[in-house]
Amino acid sequence: MALQKTTLAVAISMALTSGLMMSAETKAMQGEESSLNTMMEESTIDLELRNLYFNRDYREKRTSPSPANLLRQPSIQESWAQGARLNLQSGYFMDMFGFDASWYGSFKLHGDRDEWGSGALHSSNTPKHPTGHDERDQRSYDKLGQIFMKAHFGDESLNGNIKAGRMFLDTAVLNDSDSRVTPSTTEAIYADVNWNEFTFYGFSSEKASAKTDSGFHKYEGKSYTYSGTTSTPGKIGDWTVNSIGTRYDASEGYGFNAQLAQAKDYMKADYLNAYYTLTLNEDANVLLDGHYHKIKGDGKYQEKVKHHGMMKDRDSEIFNFAAQLQLSDLKFALSYQKVNGDKYNDSWGGSDDNGIMTWNSVRYSDFYRKDEKSWMAKVDYDFSSMGLPGLSFMTLYVHGRYSEGNKTHSEWERNTDLTYSFQEGALAGLSIKLRNATFRTHHSDNDSLDDNRLIVDYTVALL
Repeated sequence: MALQKTTLAVAISMALTSGLMMSAETKAMQGEESSLNTMMEESTIDLELRNLYFNRDYREKRTSPSPANLLRQPSIQESWAQGARLNLQSGYFMDMFGFDASWYGSFKLHGDRDEWGSGALHSSNTPKHPTGHDERDQRSYDKLGQIFMKAHFGDESLNGNIKAGRMFLDTAVLNDSDSRVTPSTTEAIYADVNWNEFTFYGFSSEKASAKTDSGFHKYEGKSYTYSGTTSTPGKIGDWTVNSIGTRYDASEGYGFNAQLAQAKDYMKADYLNAYYTLTLNEDANVLLDGHYHKIKGDGKYQEKVKHHGMMKDRDSEIFNFAAQLQLSDLKFALSYQKVNGDKYNDSWGGSDDNGIMTWNSVRYSDFYRKDEKSWMAKVDYDFSSMGLPGLSFMTLYVHGRYSEGNKTHSEWERNTDLTYSFQEGALAGLSIKLRNATFRTHHSDNDSLDDNRLIVDYTVALL
């Protein structure tokens, strides 16, 4: 009898245990299924269409050295392209893991061989030219511009994010550009931790893809050895760009951003930004904004510069200070910038389309020649209060002074944008932008030009 009771107890226990395990497995499967459903529900797919007409007219004939002769580069760069971007942004599985992907394409509508270099179409590297003229094919291209795994953890007050793969990177010392048909992107591992109003971030990158590149290429360049002031280029080497930074953004309208980066044997970069917003009343405020950039050559892959008859590592820093007054829909800004040392180098030596974050870095020029000083005035206006929502206007003017030899020269640039975004109806999401830039300089390695662009953007939500 006791044996029967014991056997029955064991049987009941086994049944209960089996039932609990099956229940746990069922709940786990249901939980995974529910998480997968949530991930799918939070995922989005959209199609961005961009039509770009580009015309850049250089005021003087341009030449560049080649092994055979001096090739005359296009005095007019012109192209017309239709771009497409298919973007997938997933939700998070188990509220932790997901992935994003973007396919980019630029399709040729117009682009002659003797008008290459606009950045709207891919230009071949090998010149096809009659004597003295540099002609290159302008071709359509496409690429898988973004594809990365992402992870998210934590809560609202303390959380972190990790991304690994091809991505659009937007930091002060390494950033991607979206000024043509398709953007440049970077292959990297990126991570950040967010604690209240602080963000701590870092990345490591070995490859990048310029706007019109189909593939991703290493940061690389020639090594250099020196005999006095004579440089001898050597074998090709490559490097990795590593960076860490911290950012503080207070809800009261002030904060800072500090970032360090290094590519061993190539370059070091430092960045500091601080800003403060002074509220005058409900419709008026003043923004004070300061930027500091510094780069220094860090080894054999960075070509040295000549200084007082000696060769030295490139060493340059930029100070930029700006003040912006906002009165309802009107913004007026003034900015001053000074370069100390050599001409600033914002490239990491690969296919990156990196730029510097200052107010005086505008459409064509960055005004960062050796010891250059420049000032900028800018006006933005939104016509919403005049009964024209979606219409905006921007114009700016930058004037710089620099020395070349024993002479002091000046250069200037004017940018103008007129944009209209449809607010409702069947055309909601469609925007049209007219852009003009005029640049004039006396510098020997640059060209005066007129730049005109027509950009039509339209985004369609597919999911």
